[in-house]
Amino acid sequence: MECGINASMFFVTYVRFIWTHLPVFLIMLIGISVLNTSLHQIDPPRMDSALLSAVPFITALILLWFAVRKSPVKINFPLWVLMVTLLYCLPLLPQSRPPLDLELQQHIYEVSTLAQFVIVFIHASRWLDRRGLFWIFGLTFFFGCILENGGIIMGFFQEGDFLVYVPGIPAPLATMVGWTNVFYISFYALDNILPRMNPLARGFMCALIGLSLDVAFDPVATKMGWWVWAESLDRRLFGVPLLNFVAWFWAIFPYAAVYYWVRGKETIGEGKKLRWFAGMIPVILMVELAGVLVSLVIVSDCESLEIFKNVFFGE
Repeated sequence: MECGINASMFFVTYVRFIWTHLPVFLIMLIGISVLNTSLHQIDPPRMDSALLSAVPFITALILLWFAVRKSPVKINFPLWVLMVTLLYCLPLLPQSRPPLDLELQQHIYEVSTLAQFVIVFIHASRWLDRRGLFWIFGLTFFFGCILENGGIIMGFFQEGDFLVYVPGIPAPLATMVGWTNVFYISFYALDNILPRMNPLARGFMCALIGLSLDVAFDPVATKMGWWVWAESLDRRLFGVPLLNFVAWFWAIFPYAAVYYWVRGKETIGEGKKLRWFAGMIPVILMVELAGVLVSLVIVSDCESLEIFKNVFFGE
């Protein structure tokens, strides 16, 4: 009887820990998904993408270590590492089933991204008040819409054949809410797991967490044709234009840094903070654009710079 009670308490404790730190485990699932897709859903298998799947997995393990240290309940970290590593290695087992249809895989990605948005909103509701939710699922969602549609409008990439679109907007809903999912995962880690830092350091850490997801996922998504890059972008890393990773860093770093700077102003009311931050979004976008352009000049990515030139000055 006592063994049954102990086993039940063990199960409840670990399930509660997973739900509490769900964003960490979502990072792990992304790594596992990329590994499985690289080995079993792409023909021939992409070994470079398979290796890159370790990046989000290692990121999740680091965050898990900090989460275990802060947990009020004793958690066996080595046991957790063993369990999640075994789970991560499951795609390494041989499979006899043929790859799924490409269109079906794209729809699975789309539905899972939309479902993740709903799940993280429910998760956020347990520790954020209404205004806290609006910061992420209002302002940050709006910001993500600007980022995703901006890349399409300027001609860097295209996204077609998705199921759900907002009328009049070129980007599918899934890729727009995907930005919110990434920002939420990063914000949760900085607010609840990692040690306290100044706003600039927090912005930098958010960018690193976001990049750890993108560097693994985008090569797979590009190979599957979920987004198609402009042919002129031939400076590539893992099959993805170098511009993509530069843009991801500058999309997250300034936004997150200003986000934490404004939210940390204790002398300003929450409503005024929201209005102030919303008014700063155009400035943040200008800083991000400048950061991207300077970075492209440094790495001599002339093809990407040419597209920017055509956008702002015409051909």
